[in-house]
Amino acid sequence: MSLEKLITATLGMALIGITHKVAKVIRQNNKTAVNEEYYYQKKNLQSPKKARLIQ
Repeated sequence: MSLEKLITATLGMALIGITHKVAKVIRQNNKTAVNEEYYYQKKNLQSPKKARLIQ
């Protein structure tokens, strides 16, 4: 196994790990944003005629 292949494999593994971590953070951030928006609408928009709640 050459040094170039070893470096390429190491960089590939690192990229896979980083991509997985970033996707997890983005998914959690989206979930938090949806929950915050839902509770904001529920608290501040009492009348269903003003806006429909997104559940």
